[in-house]
Amino acid sequence: MIVLGGVALLSLWLGDGRNSGLLGLFAGSTAAPGLLVAGAPFADESRYPLAVLGSVPLWLLLGYLAARLGWFPDEAASGLARFVFDFAVPMMLLRVFAHAQLPSGFPWPLLASFYLPAAVLYALGMLVSGRVFGRDLAGRTISGFGCSFGNSVLLGLPLALLTFGEAGVLPYLILISVHGLGYLTLTTVVLEYARHRGHPLSRLPLGVAKGLVTNPIIVGLAVGVLLNLTGLSLPEPVDRTLEYMQLAVTPCALFSLGASLHQCRIAGGLSEPLLLVAVKNVLMPALVWLVAVQLLGLPLRSSQAAIVASSARPPITSSIRNASPAATGTTSR
Repeated sequence: MIVLGGVALLSLWLGDGRNSGLLGLFAGSTAAPGLLVAGAPFADESRYPLAVLGSVPLWLLLGYLAARLGWFPDEAASGLARFVFDFAVPMMLLRVFAHAQLPSGFPWPLLASFYLPAAVLYALGMLVSGRVFGRDLAGRTISGFGCSFGNSVLLGLPLALLTFGEAGVLPYLILISVHGLGYLTLTTVVLEYARHRGHPLSRLPLGVAKGLVTNPIIVGLAVGVLLNLTGLSLPEPVDRTLEYMQLAVTPCALFSLGASLHQCRIAGGLSEPLLLVAVKNVLMPALVWLVAVQLLGLPLRSSQAAIVASSARPPITSSIRNASPAATGTTSR
């Protein structure tokens, strides 16, 4: 993990081209899951973390090469990502929560193990971004978001499915169901306030509510929980269809993520993005481990789920915004 993390930081620090950026992203994406290589196998003896660690960059590389060589156009990559977000993942959530043995009570310890460190790092990112890099409120919000919010669907979810399997992925799904719901809502509200300060925001609550109830991931989760609580079972043809959609999540998510790298380019000031990556991919997993294992003493599977969720790299949007002062209308120092 240390070697891969060092490769990621050096490639970003010493190079400013696409190739160095891609090397940094590949190394950074595999460094965080490497935290778990020293641990016991996640699900059974055939699911050793080292195999997962090796398979993820191969899927990313396959998607990138397909796009780079012109075999998979940008429109196809965008369409595949939308298929994952709007169809495959919501249907998987519906099926898993419909079949799962739900916790008897609200999983406060599991959520606290992840969201307490995340809230601290969100605030820390905003503070450092404002004090050190001179960002305005919108820029500080994006920095805080990037320090504590990872790509928990396209990257984190395939990792969780590969390592935990369907039977053990429920704690991870609980975390990411609140992940997007809480973090995206909070960040959207603050950004809208920062960008329209002095103007009426009467339409904002309605817009946020509409976004939540029309979010496919939230809809799939809600329907699955409702079926579970009411004792209703999925008809066999429907269940089988959802199962096949679930099998598409891992390859499609990683392939589309790799293909999207073809559209990215590392440029501009790298100091703040480097800090953001270090906080998100090194400090946050360490804090989550400390809270989950040392302070709360969570069961093994729950603590592993929290660590995997915390290890997902920051969203590309955060790095782009922070690398480009013009994106937030601020001046970098």
